[in-house]
Amino acid sequence: MVRFKEYSIRVFFLLLLCTTSCNKVDPPPDLTVLTLKLEDVSCTEAWITLTTNNLQLPATFNLLIDNNVTKTINLQSADTLLYIDSLLPNQTYNFKLSGIGNPASGINSNELSVTTLDTTSHNFTWQTFTFGEHSNSILRDVAIIDENNMWAVGEIRIADTSSVGYTLYNAAQWDGNEWNLHRIMFYTVCGQQHQNAYQASSVFLLPENEICIAMKGDQIAKIENGIHTKTLCLPWLFSLNKIWGKSSDDIYTIATNGNIAKYQTGTWSQMQSGTTVDLLDIWGSPDGTVWACGYNSEDAFTSLLRYDGTQWNKVYEGSPNNQNNNEYIGPIVGVWTNSNFFTYVTNWAFIYTQPNNNTLDIKRITPWFSDVAFAMRGTDHNNIFIAGQDGLVGHYNGVTYTEFNELKENAKNYLGVAVKDNIAVAVGVKYGGLSSQAVISIGRR
Repeated sequence: MVRFKEYSIRVFFLLLLCTTSCNKVDPPPDLTVLTLKLEDVSCTEAWITLTTNNLQLPATFNLLIDNNVTKTINLQSADTLLYIDSLLPNQTYNFKLSGIGNPASGINSNELSVTTLDTTSHNFTWQTFTFGEHSNSILRDVAIIDENNMWAVGEIRIADTSSVGYTLYNAAQWDGNEWNLHRIMFYTVCGQQHQNAYQASSVFLLPENEICIAMKGDQIAKIENGIHTKTLCLPWLFSLNKIWGKSSDDIYTIATNGNIAKYQTGTWSQMQSGTTVDLLDIWGSPDGTVWACGYNSEDAFTSLLRYDGTQWNKVYEGSPNNQNNNEYIGPIVGVWTNSNFFTYVTNWAFIYTQPNNNTLDIKRITPWFSDVAFAMRGTDHNNIFIAGQDGLVGHYNGVTYTEFNELKENAKNYLGVAVKDNIAVAVGVKYGGLSSQAVISIGRR
């Protein structure tokens, strides 16, 4: 009987333990998630997306950089872009958010490691070439495929024994050893047979390594593997200045009098720019935002435009004669970007950064240029070139800016510039007496 009681008691406690265990409900996991993700980084700045989930807002957090509190952030929305500046080049930083007070107390983000870009070297060696043996020659733009394949476009006259005294060329191609002159043929009138090597204004390398060359008129020639394969005729009498495109079937062109056209799925469409200035430069960011700029030479009236995928917006428009405009920034001549968050803008005197929105909020990043700039291109935040009047070529390496005095020369104007990896090329015109020569300078780092 005693044994039976002991057994019964043991069974009772085992059942009680099982019941308690089976009915136990684990507390719900903490569903609050705070995530930091790097979007972009320069030599001195970082753009970090902060994403929240299941967090009561507003909420307050400390931003820690290398475990040191640097600022307090009051979150108002679930997704926030954090902009951090005043960093150092080629340094690794650890970012983290830590909650303060109710409802964020005890909530921390992941730790995000970010390494800033290093600066690039200003040490370039330059080689200069001139072309043109009759009257006037000029080059307006240049594109680099690689160190053995570059294209410069414009108008080059080479003397001969013909009735007019010269042969007209409108492109020069670098083959790794020398420049070879080409005659890219455009129609005198689209739809008719007569053609000539009319002056070219722009060259652009599409992602497929297909080259587009714009006539200083209403046509674009497509070049594949050095062969002219197709000519696109615009249905309007434009005077094209620049080309930019995402693919061979998604091309934008800008022209005088504020004209913008887009080529897509084999069809041209005219776009409303909202301005009448002569548009001089165009470039797009990875997210599809497109920027354009230009000015009128008569009164320096200038515009900066942004296309958001639906319409063109005026980010800035101004004139030195407008007494009510206290923020005139001078003629805007160049735009370039590889970022979804901002673009680089240059006027005659400085390089600026402008956020990717429709409100002017420029920040100057270079000192005064020694002369007037006409063009700008880059490869990354630490490798940007400008080119301009009297042999001006300048390089911004992410922190500092320098100019190449060995290229300085009166009456030599660089009108276009391109850069790829450790190669930069500036093209333009060199005046002398009653004639001019086309000029190309190649810089190698």
